[in-house]
Amino acid sequence: MLEHCLFAHQVFNANAKTITDTLMLSIPINVLNHTLEQSSKFAHNLMVMSAQKTNTALQNLQSIKHKNTEQRMGEFFLKLLNDKKWQSNTIQLPCNKSLISSYLGMSREVFSRNLKCLSLQGISVTKNTITMTNKEKLCKYCHFDTNNQCYNFQHNQCYRDEQNKN
Repeated sequence: MLEHCLFAHQVFNANAKTITDTLMLSIPINVLNHTLEQSSKFAHNLMVMSAQKTNTALQNLQSIKHKNTEQRMGEFFLKLLNDKKWQSNTIQLPCNKSLISSYLGMSREVFSRNLKCLSLQGISVTKNTITMTNKEKLCKYCHFDTNNQCYNFQHNQCYRDEQNKN
């Protein structure tokens, strides 16, 4: 998320803690600047990546501001399902529930209460595993700004309109 510092020649002191296995890559600034000058394709790809990250951050902010907690959780679970290309009725949570609730802009208690509400829709969470009796029910949380990332939408198997009628 710090590509803007590269273009503005700013120093941004930040630290982070990884929650999954991570491969870190460090490229000296002079090498990076030289590559940007020499390769328009590299520069374009860096700008596209930066734009995608900015768009994701803006979507997350809009979601926290304009959507209720159930909608945010549904969208989050839908994204996890899309990442797995809809191949299973179970999904592993990428991190603990406290981190997820914080990411979604809610307390751990609100997250837990909403899990109980989602269980009425056939979505249950046991430890770090989400199990869905009818994963298509998550399609009601799909929105026009996310459907282009949806595996089913891309393969003309979209269930969004069916779920929004219910």
